[in-house]
Amino acid sequence: EQMEEEEEEENPFNSFTDPRLFKKEGELEEEENRMEDIIQCIKRTYQPSNIKRRRTHGFLKRNSTKSGRNVLQRRRAKGRRYLTV
Repeated sequence: EQMEEEEEEENPFNSFTDPRLFKKEGELEEEENRMEDIIQCIKRTYQPSNIKRRRTHGFLKRNSTKSGRNVLQRRRAKGRRYLTV
């Protein structure tokens, strides 16, 4: 009895609740094609730009705030070759 109950729990799709069982083959293919198009159009989060990178992490930005100057001070003390980007 326990084995039968475990088998039912492993199956994530119940034949009565799975919406894919009620669709025709053509509808499923169209839906899959739409999903592929959407996935291909997704824009990645990192769009590199040297200007933005320097403005955000550069020397002038670090030197303009107290905490940024602390960062520069720590990097100097550690002997970093490059203090900023």
